[in-house]
Amino acid sequence: MYVIQRRVQELILGKKFLLVLDDVWDDDHEKYERLKNLVHSGLDGSKLLVTTRNEKVALLMGTTNPYRLEGLSDGDCWSLFQELAYKNRQKELLALEEVGKEIAKKCRGVPLAAKALGSLMCLKNQKSEWSFIRDCAMWDLMEHEDGAGILSALRVSYEYLPTHLKQCFAYCSIFPKGYRINKNTLIHLWMAEGFVPSSESIPPEEVGNGYFNELLWRSFFQNVRRDFDGNIVECDMHDLVHDLAKSVGGVDCFTAELGEEVIIPVATRHLSMFGNEVVPKNPSMLKSAQKLRSIFLLDGQRHITKLSESFFLSFRSIRALDCSSTRIKKLSNSIGTLLHLRYLNLSNTLLRTLPKSICCLLNLEALMLKHCNHLIELPAEIRKLVNLRHLDIYGCTSLTMLPGGIGQMRSLQTLPVYIVSDAAASDISELQRLDLHGELMIKNLENLSNEICAKNANLKGKRHIRILNLIWGQVEEMETRENVERVVEGLQPNSDLRKLHLEGYIGANFPSWLMTTYLVSIVELSLLKCHRCVELPQLEKLPFLEVLTVDGMDSAMYFCGSSGVKDSATHFASLKQLTLRNMPSLRGWSVNEDHGVLPRLKKLTCEACPHLNNLPYLPSLNSLELSDCSNELLAETAANITSLTHLMISGFLELILLPEGLLKNNKSLLSVEIRECPEIQSLSSELKVLPCIKSLSVSNCKNLSSVLDSCGLGTLKSLSIHGCHNISLEKGLQSLQFLQYASLSDCGNLTTLPMPMKHLTSLQTLHIWSCSEMYMLPEWLGDLSSLRELELWYCGKLSSLPESVKKLTKLQFLSIWGCPNLGSRCRKDVGEDWHKIKHVPFIKINGPYIQAMTGYP
Repeated sequence: MYVIQRRVQELILGKKFLLVLDDVWDDDHEKYERLKNLVHSGLDGSKLLVTTRNEKVALLMGTTNPYRLEGLSDGDCWSLFQELAYKNRQKELLALEEVGKEIAKKCRGVPLAAKALGSLMCLKNQKSEWSFIRDCAMWDLMEHEDGAGILSALRVSYEYLPTHLKQCFAYCSIFPKGYRINKNTLIHLWMAEGFVPSSESIPPEEVGNGYFNELLWRSFFQNVRRDFDGNIVECDMHDLVHDLAKSVGGVDCFTAELGEEVIIPVATRHLSMFGNEVVPKNPSMLKSAQKLRSIFLLDGQRHITKLSESFFLSFRSIRALDCSSTRIKKLSNSIGTLLHLRYLNLSNTLLRTLPKSICCLLNLEALMLKHCNHLIELPAEIRKLVNLRHLDIYGCTSLTMLPGGIGQMRSLQTLPVYIVSDAAASDISELQRLDLHGELMIKNLENLSNEICAKNANLKGKRHIRILNLIWGQVEEMETRENVERVVEGLQPNSDLRKLHLEGYIGANFPSWLMTTYLVSIVELSLLKCHRCVELPQLEKLPFLEVLTVDGMDSAMYFCGSSGVKDSATHFASLKQLTLRNMPSLRGWSVNEDHGVLPRLKKLTCEACPHLNNLPYLPSLNSLELSDCSNELLAETAANITSLTHLMISGFLELILLPEGLLKNNKSLLSVEIRECPEIQSLSSELKVLPCIKSLSVSNCKNLSSVLDSCGLGTLKSLSIHGCHNISLEKGLQSLQFLQYASLSDCGNLTTLPMPMKHLTSLQTLHIWSCSEMYMLPEWLGDLSSLRELELWYCGKLSSLPESVKKLTKLQFLSIWGCPNLGSRCRKDVGEDWHKIKHVPFIKINGPYIQAMTGYP
């Protein structure tokens, strides 16, 4: 806990923050006093907001009178209820309005109750059904003033769930409050427990997805996060809804903290454990729990290194086991005795191999091995797992091949990575009959030289694949390079593909299915290291393409061919982000003079395209990053782009002055970065035209002498200067009255801080790194009255701190590293300069803290 407290203090140090503690129940006075001390490292004006249903908590925490939230008015509660219950059926349900208002009134202004019941009534059309809900006896419990009253209103909605949804909902109590629930994981667990029926016509995942959506629709889930395609990825449960799940789940679902003396009820079937204790060989807390069907070792179990043989032998009826994010290095062979096991999660563990006995788990439906970076192989007979539907090996970077027989696992839907073997490349044909879903990455395609085998993989027929990654490694054999174009033709995906990533493709021409509008639904496309390809596909005709990355196309001379500018108003209609990198032959946007238009492009990154000299019209561009490109391209940018808020330029080795108009034409710029422009000499006159700029960073401009000479930059809050050995900061600094952050690093000509810096009374953070000639800090350093953080790194000539450091009463953090003389003088209690800094709460010297106060006024 001490480490956590220190980390929180570091995070809020020198910052104005709003910390929200939601739904607090703990009324321990001592804990709140420690919390109050903890947050003193923030800036004045910081706020701590606590929400609670416990009056004692409000009295303990409050520095002002608590604000008591009243419920919604009857009218507002009715509006919320009506919105969900009527669902565009106002005329049909007009006769039910009086009864509906009475139901809404019984919600007593609780929004969650109104939402849940509104969703419930959406399914009911008869007045008798509405009247029954209105007259339900459970409403009597709403007279309670505490959470039990609200819970009873939610229970009305629960009672009207179908039986199959009731058990699915109650099962969710196995997760802690606030836990982010992965939707697919939840569905797999429901399947493992037999809550989702199997059918030849409808996959159980689809049925489970329907269950999930229905619970979401009825407001039992909330705060959903969706992927790029709009599919729900994860959600959580409102605390009150979680209370309801615990209530209806009873002893069936149980959570326990490892290390505590807890007896698990005999009737418990689903157990989740958390904490940092190691699971003992014969855990007494599990002795009575012989009916367990689910065991979860939840996040944070980093100290668990093994599960003993007795652990597996004790729970032979188990159906779901989650050991993810533990430090398990080896599994006992006895895991093969868990014949009823259907879900096994070993993700993020240290396993190198899996025991052969795992192939005896013939009922296993999901084997999750995500990010098992040490895993070097899968069991040779994994094909025996004929009921396996999900084999997730994403991020298993040490895997170099897959065992034979994958194609015999006809139920398999999830296989995010397929590795083409150099010994048996024809094995890719095993993908032919697999109905894979979601994402598929095919690696080591350089080993595939037979186009018939490629076609037999039947990627075109896999209608449920949404993301496809095709990756080739390095290859020298000419025969392989000649065959690759025929091979890639055979790897044609389905036309509904949403994301495509090609990397290391060694053909000279892209496949025909990419050169046309066949992939009409594509949203994101990456073409990396396609060194031999001369002509880009007609990407401008893809109507939904939003993100495009082209990197390492050495041979391409134009982005668009002669056909790429006809009807240009409709081209790249949806493109928002474009990245061009490492294209040394790229001459221009199009072979024609008409450059076209990218009407919705927001961000453009162009790096190492030295001969590119024109861009299309970019009316909506907000962010531009140009690196190692031509001065002509920069000049064109200055003349034609007027909507930037962020600009970064780097690697313009011959640039002496910024092109006229680059900054003047973009007066909404908030952030400017200039890197690796060694000949540029001055920026002061250009920068003064920016009325809104907040952040300026200049690095490795060795001839730059002035940045701030002219008045202006009064809005600047962050200034970073690195590797500018001729820089002069004697003029202009005094005008930066709002500057809060300053970093000076590798500025070899600085022997001390510039005098005008003494006027920066708003400065909160000052970093001085690798200024080898800096030998002293001025006495006026103590005038920086707002300074809260000071770092002095690798300034070897600094030998002492000024006496005025004692005046920096707001200084919260001091770090000294690589300054041997200064570090010695600042040793705690004994150093000559210790008396100057002992008031600073957090001090680091050469890495570790020498002072870290846990409570201070």
